[in-house]
Amino acid sequence: MTRNEFLQALDARLDGLTDAERRGILDYYGEIIDDSAEDGMGEEAAVALLGDVGAIARELLENRPAGGEGAADKCVRSGEGGESKDEASAEDSAHMDGGQSAGQNALVVSRSQSIPGAFSKVVVRDFNAALILLPSQSGEVALVTQESRYVTYKITREDGVLTIEKQDKRPWYQRIFDWMKDLTLTVRLPGGMSLDAQTINADVSATGLEVCEMRLDTRNAVVRATSCRATGALVMTTGNGAIVARDCSAQNLSGKTSNSKASLAGVRAEAVHLKSSNGAMTVEDVEAGRLACSTTNGGISLCNVSAEEVSASTSNGRVTFSGLRASQSIELCTTNASIRGALPGTLGDYAVDSGTSNGRNSLPERSEGAIRLSAHTSNGAIDLKFEGN
Repeated sequence: MTRNEFLQALDARLDGLTDAERRGILDYYGEIIDDSAEDGMGEEAAVALLGDVGAIARELLENRPAGGEGAADKCVRSGEGGESKDEASAEDSAHMDGGQSAGQNALVVSRSQSIPGAFSKVVVRDFNAALILLPSQSGEVALVTQESRYVTYKITREDGVLTIEKQDKRPWYQRIFDWMKDLTLTVRLPGGMSLDAQTINADVSATGLEVCEMRLDTRNAVVRATSCRATGALVMTTGNGAIVARDCSAQNLSGKTSNSKASLAGVRAEAVHLKSSNGAMTVEDVEAGRLACSTTNGGISLCNVSAEEVSASTSNGRVTFSGLRASQSIELCTTNASIRGALPGTLGDYAVDSGTSNGRNSLPERSEGAIRLSAHTSNGAIDLKFEGN
């Protein structure tokens, strides 16, 4: 497809947009194709790289703000009007780490800055940029931002709370595909404070942090915590993206996602709550007072888990385990799949409540013991062994 054919096909699918929005969008995509051609790419190859024109139009229409917000904004063009005074200042030039970002229609520069002061909490609000959260070596909050004349970060301080928030003056249709551009915000934090970090359409990754409380949130991307310590809660939430925690400890650790997997390894907490839908769960080397895992349409695998209470519930997926130890209760539940694993001790140690349909059950329906064991499925086998037998 040629440049003109692509733009005509896109224009034909932009029903309901104002003339200004149409012109802005067509200019925007026309410039992307032209920029690729200037870099030596053939016109048809540049068009093909954009993807399906129908999918682009649907994405644009679905993300259009109510009332056509930003429709009258002028398209951002590379080099239009020259750099702003802020971009060209000598102070900022000393911190410029990179040149233009691929596909960005304005000069994007990386800026590093330290923020002196004592803060009890840091709040980060971003979108379409990955958050990289690391410990500070200087004892101060430090940032590496990617900014332009149109995209900046507002920093406010109030009552011991430091807020870092992206400000974007571009028209709405130029922001939609930022997630394709590998934009990042790096924040380095001293120990002992709380963190509330949120983005959209990009990953959140926290490594080596020691905090009071930590909340990591995104959508359509991965949330990852590695070697983090929280004296309070560690909360990880996303949708359409995985949750991954490795070598972390907290008073309470919770993770919630949908349409993706969740994975914990080397976690220590008083309580662990993991919830997903349409995704598998893997829990390995976890110590907790209470562990609760819940998903649908995916299996749950538990390996080397020690807790007072363990609950694993899914549907249309297997529940499997090894090295599972619980001092008070174990609840295992699924449908249309099996439950398999080995437990310490003997059958006599467990108060069994079990049942299945259309499958073999190695457990009695009822028995007496000190540790409550509930295992239920349908259209699947229950195959539990006891290491002491």
